[in-house]
Amino acid sequence: MTPTNPTATVRAAIARTTEVHPDYWATTVASRQPGGEGSTFAEPFDPLKASWLEANHPHVEAPARCFVSVETYPARMGVLRVGQHGGWYTLRRHKAAEESEAFAETWEIFAEVGDRAPVSKEAAYLIAGDVEGGLGAFTFHPGPPLAKDSCALRDEEVFEALRRAYPYRDPQILRWAAEEGHPLRVPARALKGFTKWAKVSPHSGDEARCFGE
Repeated sequence: MTPTNPTATVRAAIARTTEVHPDYWATTVASRQPGGEGSTFAEPFDPLKASWLEANHPHVEAPARCFVSVETYPARMGVLRVGQHGGWYTLRRHKAAEESEAFAETWEIFAEVGDRAPVSKEAAYLIAGDVEGGLGAFTFHPGPPLAKDSCALRDEEVFEALRRAYPYRDPQILRWAAEEGHPLRVPARALKGFTKWAKVSPHSGDEARCFGE
């Protein structure tokens, strides 16, 4: 019988994944603890000890199911809202041979905060779905699910961001810069309306091209 209480449903889904794919779930849990990569909890977090509610989310499509924790937890996010920390952002052309050609043509946006994001309080989200015929847990993380291209820009958007950032520079020079693919540096205001999110940068951004304010 499938539990009707969301917390019980999550615990049963975790139990199923643990039973069917124990190594996968152990790795998933470890990756979300302090010191992991991407979005992690700033303190040890056990999804089995959290209370959960089921939620509808635009980036979680049926038949997958989304659950959100009742409480919030200290976390270091792998993505930040553009403008959240102020300052500058580095644009880097996406390099992933295994991605689709369309996605490979985009630029990724990185917040220049070093390799450690500031601590914030975030709800935990858990995604569940079919695991060999039963509801199992796929993954969990602090903060809401994002679309795959949430931190991406197209060439034309990069050119427009450069025009906003450096309105007194020759537009042709800025277009060449956008087409060349070298890392570029822009302030938060240049990204307004294009995207709400930026990845936490593992780089300083010092090698990115800046054309002066």
